[in-house]
Amino acid sequence: MSLTNDEINLLLVPTKHPALKLTENAERRGPRLETNRTVRDNEASQYALQVNTPVGQDLWEEVSTVKIERNRATGHASQLNYPTSLEALIAVLEGRGPRPPGIA
Repeated sequence: MSLTNDEINLLLVPTKHPALKLTENAERRGPRLETNRTVRDNEASQYALQVNTPVGQDLWEEVSTVKIERNRATGHASQLNYPTSLEALIAVLEGRGPRPPGIA
């Protein structure tokens, strides 16, 4: 599976999440703010791809605490829960292969 340029560009859109905005310029403002990110209780099944994380740029690098717990991928599903590169995401997509028969 190959991604089109439009699909790749969609993955690179910066987040507008307010918690991340707080730390974006932390170096210029002084001490780092206490921030937390939790990725919990997500489930991907069958042939789903679930991305619970920034792709392409580690927007969590200023986050004080990252907790990843009780996430589950079953069947032929793939799940990403920690910041990853675009190359790694493309490798996951390409490695998935054709959809097995009977999975919508």
